[in-house]
Amino acid sequence: MLRVYDRQGRFDETVPALVNRRLAPVSPRLTGPVTAAGEGEDRTGRRTIPVFGGLVTVSGEKMPRGTTVMVMGRPVPLDPGGRFVTDLVLPPGTQNVDVSLAAPGQAGVTLTRQISIPRSDWFSTGLADLTIGRRDTALSGREGYTRGRLAFYAKGLLQDGTQVTSAFDSGEDQLGHLFADVLSKRPRSVLDRIGDDNPYLTYGDDSTAVDDAPTSGKLYLKVEKDGNHLGWGDFKAGIDHSAFLSASRNLYGVQGAFGSPAITDAGERRFHVTGYAAQPESLPQRDELRGTGGSVYMLKRRDLVPGSESLRVEIVDPVTGRVVSSRPLTAEGYRIDYFQGRVILAQPLSAEAASGGVVTEGTSGGHAINLVAQYEYVPVVTDLDGTAFGGRVEGWLPGDTFRLGLTAMDETTDSADLSAHSADVRYQLAPESFVDLEVAESTGTGFGRSVSTDGGFTWNEVASAGGSERARAFRLGADIDLSDVAAGANGRLKAWYQDKDAGFQTLSENLAADQIDWGLGIETRIAERLGLSLGYEDFESGDGNRRQTGEATLSYNTSARTTVELGVKLRDEVQAGDAEDTGRRVYLGMKISRALRFDQKVYVTAQTTVARSGGIRRNDRLGFGGTVNLGRALTAEAEASDGTAGPGSRARLTYRAGDTGLLYLGYELDPEREIAGTSLNGDHRGRWLLGAKHQVNDRTSYFAEDSYDLFGERKALTQAYGVTYTPSEVWSFSANLERGSIVDANDADSDYMALSLGTGYGDGDGVQGKARLEYRVEAAADPNTQDRTTWGFLGNYSHQVSADWRMTADVDVLISDSDRTSFPEGRYVEASLGYAWRPVEDDRWNVLARYTFLYDLPGAGQIGADGTSATDKQRSQILSLAAIYDPGAAWEFGGKLAYRKGETAPQASDVFTSSDAGLAALRASYGFLDNWEIAGETRFLWLPDVDQTRTGNLLTVYRDFGETVKIGVGYNFGAFSDDLRDTTLDEKGVFLNFQALLSSQ
Repeated sequence: MLRVYDRQGRFDETVPALVNRRLAPVSPRLTGPVTAAGEGEDRTGRRTIPVFGGLVTVSGEKMPRGTTVMVMGRPVPLDPGGRFVTDLVLPPGTQNVDVSLAAPGQAGVTLTRQISIPRSDWFSTGLADLTIGRRDTALSGREGYTRGRLAFYAKGLLQDGTQVTSAFDSGEDQLGHLFADVLSKRPRSVLDRIGDDNPYLTYGDDSTAVDDAPTSGKLYLKVEKDGNHLGWGDFKAGIDHSAFLSASRNLYGVQGAFGSPAITDAGERRFHVTGYAAQPESLPQRDELRGTGGSVYMLKRRDLVPGSESLRVEIVDPVTGRVVSSRPLTAEGYRIDYFQGRVILAQPLSAEAASGGVVTEGTSGGHAINLVAQYEYVPVVTDLDGTAFGGRVEGWLPGDTFRLGLTAMDETTDSADLSAHSADVRYQLAPESFVDLEVAESTGTGFGRSVSTDGGFTWNEVASAGGSERARAFRLGADIDLSDVAAGANGRLKAWYQDKDAGFQTLSENLAADQIDWGLGIETRIAERLGLSLGYEDFESGDGNRRQTGEATLSYNTSARTTVELGVKLRDEVQAGDAEDTGRRVYLGMKISRALRFDQKVYVTAQTTVARSGGIRRNDRLGFGGTVNLGRALTAEAEASDGTAGPGSRARLTYRAGDTGLLYLGYELDPEREIAGTSLNGDHRGRWLLGAKHQVNDRTSYFAEDSYDLFGERKALTQAYGVTYTPSEVWSFSANLERGSIVDANDADSDYMALSLGTGYGDGDGVQGKARLEYRVEAAADPNTQDRTTWGFLGNYSHQVSADWRMTADVDVLISDSDRTSFPEGRYVEASLGYAWRPVEDDRWNVLARYTFLYDLPGAGQIGADGTSATDKQRSQILSLAAIYDPGAAWEFGGKLAYRKGETAPQASDVFTSSDAGLAALRASYGFLDNWEIAGETRFLWLPDVDQTRTGNLLTVYRDFGETVKIGVGYNFGAFSDDLRDTTLDEKGVFLNFQALLSSQ
């Protein structure tokens, strides 16, 4: 990680980079200039230095080998092809950009370009459309009407660095409703989530869309300056610095953050406040997956909200639940499939970690390693109607020694309500030493969590323990570098005290009983070769469980490579209702370690119980292990032990195929392992793991992982395979397969299989396409569990047929079947084909066409396309064609043809009723006297189901006022609209129309 500071002490830092150390030194063979990995890329992970101005890009190509490139006095690297590119942010005003080139054996040359960067820069566009009319036949009960639409987008940078982004779209509606519910969330439908709200798939102009104003309502607004912002729209909440309360949800509403310009030596703002108020359209989910030694993990939910995930690796005390350490995963550390809910880690994750002492409770050390995933998902069978509020304010007192913070959040939904708040204080003794104190309180049921010990194959649901009563939590913790409190001292001191009430509930906490947990630990060197570590923990639960542990370890380096450790541990435990795990024991342990070259080591361990009382059994154990290199690329890790709890072992072979390949084979046997919700019947014979990941070449990469778990009579096999193949610059293929099977003589068997196939094509000459097929089947022998099969297909294709023609096609399919009628089933198919003709050499013509096939059979309880509970099935085909011809000489012609062949049926019926309709419209306009226009339109509506044909004529006269405003009056001789969805047939009458189109840059 790298940091860069400005004069005020503010800094930007990069994201952490993974470093792989080779097993042996390698002498490089240089054939040209070296460009460091990541050089030239933007890898910024944190920005606190305010930067504004103009972005200037300097690039070049075909540079001779060895050329030195300097841009404004700074070197710029060349790639192997002799190309370079760099970006500069320059302040407003007139600037000179100097580029110096010096090739070997040639005289250097300097190029200077003068540019002018404006002090403020704005882009805006908008429209206003207002129609006032009077119906001749008021079938709707109202003769007069006013309707219109107002929409705009604006983005600008002010001279002082303030950036403003705003957008508004009222949609077409009655005038009195344009500004109604401006801040409310619009109902989200299946079509909205697919993101296809354009009448035609392509407009033939090769344009692309970027959602710079994401919002689930009518309004978006965001004002930013110097890292501060205030906005309304879609956002990701970010509240941290609280041990009990944190938030990273994807929400819609208002969010703001403000911090003082002054910062501390650590780069934190001396004062900072953030808050949000939102209307959630998704629910939070928390998954805790025990490490399996592998890389592939399946999340509880499918169809995740993209970008909502937050992953971290936690080392947890399995008895108290105390998080010993937590490490967030960056985007480089994993890959995620949002549809299947699959996570692939960059590195395998072990199941256990050493607790730091010589004496261990289990075979590997006693602390559990969990992959904790928090993300958002959209529930299938309910619509959300609630609110979410949250905020935090914090500030450093003069001297940068004390930081005070207040945090609050309130979640209200139909299924779970939660209100929580906290106050915290940090005493920063030194840069590496601090003391934290926090008090929190919560009420409400909250959301619960899901726990898996086999990589996501089976789950144990931990229901919410919250309720209507207030529950409190208190925490006091210290992490001290001993050199900060005593000159010449070394090591660290950690201490904590936590007191939590039953029912205390947050997005990450869920307590069913009162808990008090306190302890301390110290690690130090008391001599050059002699080290000491001490630890004590006292845990007590309101359900009658209690545990006290104390440990002391003395380590002595007999040589530079050999270490001898001696330890003693006391454990006094009470497990309510479990006499076998209740009692007191004292045991001694010893470990001798020998460090070898290149990170190799071997060790032997032994421990014995010297005192015991109660029903708790002895914990005697003898074992050995080590890590050795069996070659330049092959590493073996192994540990074997035996004792009173039974034999235990852990082994792993890892083969590294250069820097791009990894092959591993592992085995683990823990005699004290448990699986939530499953009792051990028979002998536990361990768990096998075989996996591989390899970037074979620039074209092919794959991963594979098999896990075979022999937990007594419960046998579980999980498999995950994936391959990506890019045979050329235009084609790419991917395939992923996951399978899981549980065979249990004492419980119901279950199976699942998920298959994903994908392909992509892009020839760089106007042809692009991609497709993905998803298939998942779940089957269980338990009659209370549904069998389910789900198919999904997403595809799109675009083709620049010629300079004049464009074609685009989209297909979205979701089919879900269950063996139970009570479980929601559904069919959804939408296929669209769009065509556009816009002659390059004759811009008088513009022709657009679209064909849509829609097949929507929603399941019971699912939300329909209008955001309400679905009641009708529908299947329809819609064909539309629109054309504009502008011959000049003040004339313009247009036409539209549309036909819908549709059927609808009640949800509980298979009897469909036809709802066919056809529409034809012709329009002609003529401009005269410079700023006047007269237009006529003829419409034909055909309703074959009732054998009716309707004809309508429209005549308008418009007056232009400049290039942006026009006002017209007209008369509609027909009773129907050109929108096939409008069936009121009351459009006949006179109207006045006002239009304004605004754009500036």
